[in-house]
Amino acid sequence: MELKKLTKNTTILVFPKIVGFFLKLIRAKLNAILIGTIGVGIVSQLQVVFNKLSQMSLLAMNIGCIKLIAEKNAEEKKDEIASIIKTIFILVLPLTVIIYLSGFLFSEQIAKLILGENDLNKYFLIIFIVFPFLTIASVLRSVLTGFKKIKYLATIELLLVLITFATFVPLIYYFHISGAVANYAISIIITFILAYIYTLQKTLKSIGVSAKDIIKSKYSKIYAKELLIIGGIGMTLGYYDIFCELTMRGLLVNHLGIEKIGIYAPIIAWSGLFTGLILPSISQYIFPRLSETKNDEEVVLIINDVLRLLTFIILPFILLGIAYRDIALKVFYSLEFLEASIYLPLHFCGVLWYAWLYALMQIFTPTGRVKKFVPFGFSFTTISMGMFYFLMPIYGLWAWVAKFSLIPFLSVVTLYIYFKKEVGLKINSDNKKIMIYAIFSSLFIAIAPLPKLVLYFAGPLLIVGMYLFIKENEKKYMFAFVLKQMNIIKLYIKKK
Repeated sequence: MELKKLTKNTTILVFPKIVGFFLKLIRAKLNAILIGTIGVGIVSQLQVVFNKLSQMSLLAMNIGCIKLIAEKNAEEKKDEIASIIKTIFILVLPLTVIIYLSGFLFSEQIAKLILGENDLNKYFLIIFIVFPFLTIASVLRSVLTGFKKIKYLATIELLLVLITFATFVPLIYYFHISGAVANYAISIIITFILAYIYTLQKTLKSIGVSAKDIIKSKYSKIYAKELLIIGGIGMTLGYYDIFCELTMRGLLVNHLGIEKIGIYAPIIAWSGLFTGLILPSISQYIFPRLSETKNDEEVVLIINDVLRLLTFIILPFILLGIAYRDIALKVFYSLEFLEASIYLPLHFCGVLWYAWLYALMQIFTPTGRVKKFVPFGFSFTTISMGMFYFLMPIYGLWAWVAKFSLIPFLSVVTLYIYFKKEVGLKINSDNKKIMIYAIFSSLFIAIAPLPKLVLYFAGPLLIVGMYLFIKENEKKYMFAFVLKQMNIIKLYIKKK
């Protein structure tokens, strides 16, 4: 039953992201033609930096917000919900203002660090003007996640990708790099507007909570303490992670050039189809669900379902991505980006381990084990930073590949050993089979010296082999789901 609910909610959230992915392919082609590897590198770098700055301004309290909203919604305490929202805004807004002012004062220095040149600070400032809206939108979306408003989150995502694509085409055509950067700023504003509508005008209004109620509600020291406990731990780790990430990216840009970030951008974009598409979709359902668990046995069952679903979703993506990487790079980018095909296979193998790592990390916060994550978080980030620092002068961009492949593998092994003792985690036999198959099939297609023609057939054949690991009840559910969707389409066509 849990796997069915997980699959249903993930499917709802994934649809707009799939639409977004195909639109991003068109955008990628336009980027490749109009702004090249340097332009793509600038845009990619700025997107990562601003996502990190948003995390910094939130003090990691969005996680605590989801947890508290989920708990109070289950208890139907609307006054407490208003108090939670007011409390989190009072906590995060001062730091947001400090970051905002600091960004304007030190824009040239920041541009030098992340983009390699002082005179590129204009691109940084284009986005930074709307930075506060990014923080506010993140809080509002956390509230929606706490309410488990899966369809609203999916609607926001779908409208966002459609509107921003419509603005992207004329902007990049007429203004090139400045247009691509401005479009990201526009996406932040649109996200804020949609999040405001679906959180305040729809979700909160439906339970009798208005913006005035939030303003009039009491600032809660109790909730502030809980948010700061969760956020304080997340903030410490988050700031350290942000420092290491920006340092590594700064080293990469200043030693190898911003164009190397651009060359690697297709790999990040395609792996982001999964890490930025499926994983948040699953988390938005599974985080509140884990908050409701009453014992470790229930946690283990949920995590097994998550690991199984992730493996079946991601493996076809990995196998096809590796097999057809040269064709994809030529079609959706340009010959200028072909160097990425060298690094993609091992990076994609790392995506498999990152997905499993993401699933295991979900256990900590919603089950009250957030403090126990601290040594793991510091260790994983420190090892990643140290490895990159020592490998980059010798192996260049391969050090970046190691960050995305070797670190997730080591982290999964470590957390599995820990949770085996902590919650009695045991991967069931059916999951072991498909996970072992996923490891060996992805490694085989990544490192085997296969001729291109054989490689093109190997990917689909290995995907077909996955059918052997699908259970009978899953086959019935899958066929029933497909049949239901076909009937919906037929009814829609008849009405037309």
